[in-house]
Amino acid sequence: MKTVAITEQPGFKSVARAIRYATVYATEKGGSNREVQSGLADAWRAQIAEGEKALIGAIADFVQRFNWESTQIGAKAHTVKTAELDDLFALVEAHGAELVGKLLLAYGHSRAPKTTAPAPKKKAGKKA
Repeated sequence: MKTVAITEQPGFKSVARAIRYATVYATEKGGSNREVQSGLADAWRAQIAEGEKALIGAIADFVQRFNWESTQIGAKAHTVKTAELDDLFALVEAHGAELVGKLLLAYGHSRAPKTTAPAPKKKAGKKA
């Protein structure tokens, strides 16, 4: 089994992004209007050790708070969708709490690669 089978799933990516916004980006100066979720990794490690049901409960609790906070921030804030949660919970059930949980924490506490929009193409035609 390759880890990309887990890390490329939409639900995994969405929850990792939510963790990133609640931890890494929330601590940056002027970064976000979110409450910093310090201690999230420690709390989840304890849930991971308890197994799938405990981890799924911790994820559900986190997502509920994160999505509520997103509604307070505004329309452009990231929210985790129910289909994405279903996707992630299926991964936990298929691959176990330890592997999926630790990957989720690692990806969630890592910076996402910066993306830049391609420069607009110049139209061929008359010169001014």
